Amino acid sequence: MANTSYVDNFTDDLLVTDLVALQTDLNSLTEFIDAYGSNDKSDAQLKELQDSIDNIKSLMNAEG
Repeated sequence: MANTSYVDNFTDDLLVTDLVALQTDLNSLTEFIDAYGSNDKSDAQLKELQDSIDNIKSLMNAEG
């Protein structure tokens, strides 16, 4: 039988790592857009990053 506590902790660590990376990407893209202006592509990228962040937060909240 697998140690589910280890698996859960490992999964949580991966989610947090992904969340931090996505938040960093979102911040960088936001700064770039603030400096150079937005367009349809940058707006789509912002939405995609924000959706990914929201999905990870939902997964983390579902786990407790």
